[in-house]
Amino acid sequence: MWASSAGFSLLELIIALVLGLIVMLAAVTMLISAQRMLHSQYALDEVQQHAYWGLAILTQDIRQSNFNMPSGGQINNQVNGSGIIFSQANLPESIQQNIKDLATQQAYSEAGTLEKSDQLLIQYRPFFQFRQSNQIKQNIKKSYIAGVDCEGRQIEENAADVEKAKVIVNRYFVAPDPQQIPNEPTGYSLFCESGWYRPGDTNIHGLNGGGQQLVKRVEAFKLRLGVQAPDGRLAYMTVNQYQTLMAALVIDQQPFYQIISIELGFLIRASMPSTMKSQADGQKRYMLLDQMVSLSSQQQYPYYLRQVVSQVVALRNTQKLQPKAVLNE
Repeated sequence: MWASSAGFSLLELIIALVLGLIVMLAAVTMLISAQRMLHSQYALDEVQQHAYWGLAILTQDIRQSNFNMPSGGQINNQVNGSGIIFSQANLPESIQQNIKDLATQQAYSEAGTLEKSDQLLIQYRPFFQFRQSNQIKQNIKKSYIAGVDCEGRQIEENAADVEKAKVIVNRYFVAPDPQQIPNEPTGYSLFCESGWYRPGDTNIHGLNGGGQQLVKRVEAFKLRLGVQAPDGRLAYMTVNQYQTLMAALVIDQQPFYQIISIELGFLIRASMPSTMKSQADGQKRYMLLDQMVSLSSQQQYPYYLRQVVSQVVALRNTQKLQPKAVLNE
């Protein structure tokens, strides 16, 4: 008598294989999705970290603008000693150098967009504190210190110079990174360059085209000025709009249009390309403050996560009127 045998039929085997493949495909899909989500979260965290730490330093510096300056609490493009430098009129008459590239300007430097990025220059005289240190036996050094500038250098004066204390000039601008990554679009960053001058100097010392990197992967930098009219009305406007307003409407007998705040806007991208267009959103145009900016052709591929970051900085060392209304921008 023959023994009976049992096993899978061909149909049952095919069904089992198909079910196994479906389960495996689901597991692989979940793994890929988790990896992409992790990559996206890392890119977003990187952008936010760059913005957070860079803006913290930047806003702290800008709040010092106009401190201890001979402008009578005014910040505009015509008063000597203004905390924001627009032209030669804001500097001492002794400064003879050409400051064409050393002034606050709209559309100043090339960056990652078709539209040029802005440049901001501020000035202030820091508060110096007396310091006495024994460097070597019986060699006592007396000096005055006032913290550090935006490049990390200590601001120091000799005891004999404290009555002619230096004025610090900070320049904020976008420029290509000194170290570029091969096979990637050109990387740009926000830099700060710090210089100084004393009363009677003919040049601003230290502004020679270098600078300290503040925020990495900045593809656009725009700013707007918070302006208060003589009647107390408020408006935000670009540098060019403000320059036009002052040139057309202000004469010596009229009160100036006072700058009381600065709005900063950045377009920042992650350092690593995205694996999917949907994660990087594939945008080519971004609204930065009130201006539309378009990525240059070099920056459009591969896809990167990008984020617009803005910050309003109130200027402490300026006279303010009681606001009445908002001007039409």
